[in-house]
Amino acid sequence: MTLEEKIRLIRSSLRMSQREFAKEIGCSQVMISSYERGIKRPSYETLILIDQTAKKFKVKVKLL
Repeated sequence: MTLEEKIRLIRSSLRMSQREFAKEIGCSQVMISSYERGIKRPSYETLILIDQTAKKFKVKVKLL
């Protein structure tokens, strides 16, 4: 599974829109879209925030 697929899986498992997920981790909806489409790669800090958000809502997907 690619990083893009994992990010999309976490967001969809949380039943959040890209906008809601972006707000939760502190970035823009455009960035989430770019991550999910593989246009941009999230920074390590952003990956940590995504992982923490998944853990907060008890979603288990290993990003790193």
